[in-house]
Amino acid sequence: MMKELIDGTKVQVIPHPVHNVCRCVISCKEAIELKDDELESELRGQGVLKVRRITRMENSKRVNTPTVVLTISGTVIPREVRVGIINCRTRMFYPSPLVCYRCCSYGHTKDKCNNEPACRNCSKTHEHEEEEQCKEDPFCKNCSGNHSPTSRKCPLFQKEEEIIKIKVDSGITFGEARKEYAKKHAENSYANVCGAQQRLDQFRKDQEKDVQIAKLQEENKILKAKLPQTVETEEIEKLKQEIYNLRKIAKDFYLLKEKL
Repeated sequence: MMKELIDGTKVQVIPHPVHNVCRCVISCKEAIELKDDELESELRGQGVLKVRRITRMENSKRVNTPTVVLTISGTVIPREVRVGIINCRTRMFYPSPLVCYRCCSYGHTKDKCNNEPACRNCSKTHEHEEEEQCKEDPFCKNCSGNHSPTSRKCPLFQKEEEIIKIKVDSGITFGEARKEYAKKHAENSYANVCGAQQRLDQFRKDQEKDVQIAKLQEENKILKAKLPQTVETEEIEKLKQEIYNLRKIAKDFYLLKEKL
């Protein structure tokens, strides 16, 4: 409802074009013959802003499939959408990673690519006719694997898929999703696993020290009990100093263990 600030500055409040919409998928065989604008008009009353039909190639011709991607006004997808008298259950929409089919890199499309072209099979910059198949062995420029640079088997492709899933499920930006991904996988990194093993080994060593210190203290108590009353004062002082040193070692050890 705000029209101006306290100092009189005029303002206009409008919905964010990206963060106030969400996308979901439905499957409806009965609407397969409907055009996108017809289906969009049918669903507009349910908060649907846009529809995008998923198509496939069949006999060299692009045909509709029952799957439709809906852009919904709001940040929560509905459980179902009515198409005519049919209730269609919705599911989350996870877009595919953005791959450039010009340079075979991630993060942009070929329309905005300024890089050197790369072969979709071997990643080299050689030229060949569009209908001609590359005869080189597959090689991925992104991970150096023995597959094409746009393959779904590529670890980078799978990483981008997981980041997209984190983004969609958590309703956060790509930047935040990448940070969450880094945090999640840092916990299982090789360095952390090795560090945990080292800490475990150190803890076991410290436990052994505890046992040894306890044994020494017990031995000192026994020896002290067996000493005759006429024992020289110097010997008693030596034993007291030894016990004091043992206690100091134990105290320092426990302080160190609390810090770890």
